[in-house]
Amino acid sequence: MNLSEGALSDLLRLVLWYPYRWSVPLMAPARELELSRRMAHLLAWLDPPALSRVIGNLQRAFPGRTDLRALAYACVESRIESQYLNLSFEKLDQTTLPSYLSFEGLSRLDEILARGRGCILAYPHMGPIMLPVFGLGLLGYRPSQILAQDEPEGASPAALAAYRIRQCLESRVPATIVNARSYLRPTLRRLRHGELVLVSYDGTGGGEEVGRRVQVTMLGQQVLFPVGALYLAHRSGAPLLPMVTLPSDGCERYKTVIGHEFVLEQCDDLREMLRKDAQRLALELDSLLTRHPGSWHLWPEFEPGRMIEPTPEGT
Repeated sequence: MNLSEGALSDLLRLVLWYPYRWSVPLMAPARELELSRRMAHLLAWLDPPALSRVIGNLQRAFPGRTDLRALAYACVESRIESQYLNLSFEKLDQTTLPSYLSFEGLSRLDEILARGRGCILAYPHMGPIMLPVFGLGLLGYRPSQILAQDEPEGASPAALAAYRIRQCLESRVPATIVNARSYLRPTLRRLRHGELVLVSYDGTGGGEEVGRRVQVTMLGQQVLFPVGALYLAHRSGAPLLPMVTLPSDGCERYKTVIGHEFVLEQCDDLREMLRKDAQRLALELDSLLTRHPGSWHLWPEFEPGRMIEPTPEGT
């Protein structure tokens, strides 16, 4: 959830991207994560219509739950924490990384890369999106991450300034950032040369989606599901490993879990393979969201006309 555009949102941007940004490097490692959660509660309180929209979308997925308001606040926390974690990039290094993140399942990734094969880590929008790729870079991997990077059209001067500062901060990530709207050929070449590529498999967020989609069933709804990660796997022959980042019970704030290889469908019809694979991957996301609903960033988009296929009028 983002605060509705206006003078108030611009004022908050000026506070967050200037005095607050300058203070983050002075804080103890990971201290700013707690502050970002408090900030998320403030933003949700300042924009009741946006919070109500998230609650309504959660109710669509979980009609029997009675804790939807708390889940909506958790969703806002996860989204805001991910958005502003790049303020911490200046102080992220091998010494401070354990205060933020640990990994589970790196041996699966190492086994694939040791054979000279490329690998796709496909993740949903849960937890801080940029943190795992930063961590992998610090650990000596050579990751590339596919992100939607478009300057907002018609944005206010404050919004444009915030976008450009964010781009500058993200340039510090020890990885290659690939625009999701760029040609796929260089990414396919990286995979065929044994490199590591991270890409989301549930959407791009922000209301504007990029790439091909197919219709699947997820959380009781007919959802338009992206197939970009699956397409890369089929075209390159690189294994696809699902990955998710969730709050940790340990001393670190988050844990990134790299799962077992996702076995792709094999037949002569690429469209049919993508459709079947997308449905199976959507069921994995369905299970994740049922267990960790408050961690997903994309609840604001989980409605008809956006992620959900609209019902024809009169039916």
